[in-house]
Amino acid sequence: MTFKFGDINGDNYVSQAEADFIFSKIGTTVNTSNFCDPADAFPSGNADFDQDGVITVTDWSCANANVGVTGD
Repeated sequence: MTFKFGDINGDNYVSQAEADFIFSKIGTTVNTSNFCDPADAFPSGNADFDQDGVITVTDWSCANANVGVTGD
């Protein structure tokens, strides 16, 4: 089982750090220039769960609800 909402680094675990990162990126437009910013702790493009092109509070809410959840 893989958690689509919240696991932005692909380790099959939704950490508080991932939710905090998404929260810090609210309002960020997702495009090729910021998808893999080396200054970011996580790939911000993976945080746009609803794929609307912007990281929003909706994306953060999805991740925050899954903090601490581990897959198989």
